Amino acid sequence: MRLSRIFAAALLLALANNSHAVLTQTRAAPARTQLLANANQTVQITWVINTAPGHVDGALSAGGQLVNAATGVPLAAIPTTIGVGAGAGPFAFPETINLSAAQLAAWRGQGIRLIGYRRTFVAPASPAQSGQFLIDLRGASLEDAREPAAGALTLQRLDLEFSDGRRLAVVESGATLRARVSIAYSGSGTLRGRWEIADPGSLAQPFYRVLALVREPLGGGQLFTLETAALPTQTTGRYALRFCVDQTVQVPDPCAGDATAVQGSYEVLPGDAAAAIRGISPASGALGAHTQFTWPQVSGTTTYQLQIFEKLPGPDSEPRFVTGMLVPAETTALPLSALVRRKLKAGHAYLWRITAHHADGRLIARSEFASFVVSP
Repeated sequence: MRLSRIFAAALLLALANNSHAVLTQTRAAPARTQLLANANQTVQITWVINTAPGHVDGALSAGGQLVNAATGVPLAAIPTTIGVGAGAGPFAFPETINLSAAQLAAWRGQGIRLIGYRRTFVAPASPAQSGQFLIDLRGASLEDAREPAAGALTLQRLDLEFSDGRRLAVVESGATLRARVSIAYSGSGTLRGRWEIADPGSLAQPFYRVLALVREPLGGGQLFTLETAALPTQTTGRYALRFCVDQTVQVPDPCAGDATAVQGSYEVLPGDAAAAIRGISPASGALGAHTQFTWPQVSGTTTYQLQIFEKLPGPDSEPRFVTGMLVPAETTALPLSALVRRKLKAGHAYLWRITAHHADGRLIARSEFASFVVSP
């Protein structure tokens, strides 16, 4: 049975790791605005940072960065520090940025139509969390006549994830893997875009090829989800995957010019055998609020990954990953965190296993599946 496994445990499970208080998400409110390029502009943003329960270490951002959202090329730095060094989350930090008419006009003259304002927030013992605010840069007078009219299709947010809900996936060679993009929008019109992929070996200077073209009429709703066909997994290594939305009928270059893109990546590992971990508990029975998950120590381990799966119907169906916890090497017994338990349904049966990983993310050993039922 081929199953996803962790390549870089510290990175992949940072968001699902609820055994420690961490920052879990950063977003801007509102997420997007429109600005005219012929006047000085003031933008007011509130950065909302979600945290795991018990987080008391604050959240700080040392500065922001304005970028061309289509290409990621930096445009200007905002050196203002915002946040707090200590305190319980979630947090909401207001910010005001001032943009001059000359600056906006210069960017528009360069063909830039979508600007991203990005901030990264950090806290002790927590992975950094980044968020982005989008600015639609509009012209004036005759140029406005060429811009989308009210009611035209306008993109508000793009989110790309793989089947386990993450932007970074790890699978064994030959496994089935798909990705999906969720598109929040207003108005109506035809979505024109493309899926592109960069194969292993080209990521230092990514060379993207087109996987599929997309033409979808949208209207009457605010959210559309598009899924890929099965992605290539025969060659080992790291792939970069992106979805590009073309905002013009004529597409000059992939993800260039008037385009919006969202990107993820996945790692394909050899399907080599790993040592077996035996004697895990619970091996069956009910899962109570204080049930301890235990396993034997594995020599050479840097990180354990406790993985929980849902058994899907059908004799040939593979279990579906639900959630997990990142566990330090010195720990071999612990209950599930409150946040992990909230992802489980009372009365439902689940499978779980433990995997042991080296410092470089390499799989050292893993257990067979054991089962449990969540108590009401």
